Amino acid sequence: MIMTFTMFLAFGVISWYISAWKNGGADGKGGITFSEWFNGDAENFWISLGVGLSSNIVFGAIDNGGLFFGASFLDEWFQHLPGSEDANVFAG
Repeated sequence: MIMTFTMFLAFGVISWYISAWKNGGADGKGGITFSEWFNGDAENFWISLGVGLSSNIVFGAIDNGGLFFGASFLDEWFQHLPGSEDANVFAG
């Protein structure tokens, strides 16, 4: 866990430094701030965060459904979705 946190922090710092360097310097004179790097150019951070979390929850539910119940169970559900003449192609 310590190694994971260390790598997460190290790659985050490297990512911020490269982003600041590409946008005008990481020396604090111009460039990009930490908030701009972390939030992007989103005008409302909470909407952006909500969309990201919601997408991950939906993906997680579908992924875990496939693991727990099996793909054959999900094929019946995918048949009800629009454009799913071939459930195997539609499901990915």
